[in-house]
Amino acid sequence: GNRIVTHIIHAPIRLRKDGVTTEFTEGDLDSAIQRVLSPLKAKLKQVDVLTIDVQAPALTVASKAGELIHPVIPHQDRRSHAEASWLLDAFGAKRWLEITGNLPYPGGIATTSLLWLKRHRASLFNEAETFGSLNSWLVQRWTGNAWIDPANASFMGMFNTTTMDGWNEEITDLLGIPLRKLPLVGDGATVAGKLTDKAARSLGLRSGIPVQVGTMDTSAAALGVDLKEGDLLHIAGTTDVLATVMTTPKVSENHLTRALGVGKNWLAVRTISAGGATLQWLTDLFGKDALKKVIKKTSSEATFDPYLAGDRLSIEPKIGSFGRLTLSTTKSDMVSAALVAIHKQSREGVKALQDVTPLSGRVWYTGGNHLFAKILHTEWKKSISLPWSFKFIPELSLRGLSKIAQLESES
Repeated sequence: GNRIVTHIIHAPIRLRKDGVTTEFTEGDLDSAIQRVLSPLKAKLKQVDVLTIDVQAPALTVASKAGELIHPVIPHQDRRSHAEASWLLDAFGAKRWLEITGNLPYPGGIATTSLLWLKRHRASLFNEAETFGSLNSWLVQRWTGNAWIDPANASFMGMFNTTTMDGWNEEITDLLGIPLRKLPLVGDGATVAGKLTDKAARSLGLRSGIPVQVGTMDTSAAALGVDLKEGDLLHIAGTTDVLATVMTTPKVSENHLTRALGVGKNWLAVRTISAGGATLQWLTDLFGKDALKKVIKKTSSEATFDPYLAGDRLSIEPKIGSFGRLTLSTTKSDMVSAALVAIHKQSREGVKALQDVTPLSGRVWYTGGNHLFAKILHTEWKKSISLPWSFKFIPELSLRGLSKIAQLESES
């Protein structure tokens, strides 16, 4: 059934940051997986199917033996601005949107990272046997077969996202990547293969259980509530995410477009790259009291650019900054300026999705920063006239994964 039957265990993956570079290693991932599995040891032999969701893009580069030969490059990475500009000039914005649904955003669409590897790690690029996403590499590691779902494929930046009919050879040729080096594309509920003996020993699971392709975290959350066109999904986490379903893809520079990953629909997505992370940063700097004092205060002479983690809808690099500070500016003024800026960004996200489809006003929300979500929802009600209704459901991605697992068991 679609319910959580045991306690939930969180284990953060260590991110290795150096300026605009963000990576994590195979060892960092394995450590997190083992920290999750260890307390569940007594229950692991009861597992009947293995499915996963991941953040994307999380570019993986694997050898012929299926081992990572370069650290995973996640969406927080911003080293590939020059490559993004080159790709945009080579293809043109209109063509990128027509094919992939998105512009080649640095780090946010994996083509830019692939081109960076080709330019700066040429021998490694040529040595690679498979370029993929985190879920495609995990299922390859666990089954021997590299598969990717259409949602993760969309953020690879080489997929025919708007038609969902495979990799685009015009783009793969531009990057110099043979199709044989890319995963097979299949619905997230597709069984990529059976869990190998080696993987079973490592994970503590039974050998031979089916391993599904899986999908992205936002897709899993959308599936968790069977999100309808016109409804909003709001994930209030470190990154703040807004999404709505599209039965027909509508592309724009004002939103990210990707396949849902399970079934034939698409998602239109807006993000604040450092939504909850900005609040945590402010709390770390100024303490909880500064944040509490400002909840009722929504104006200040101080200003803030809310780009502490860049912007996933910009080719050019953006950084966060405060402005209009004076000797009389207080901590609360600065927190207030940050909240005003995030409120504005959030409202713009809602309005961008209104351009995609008429919104119903029905909002499903989830994530660890649900109290912050409520603050944003209050701002929406003040500025956007809709018959708003909000329902909080915890752990929506897990509920969506439960539904994907049942699709396998019913097939």
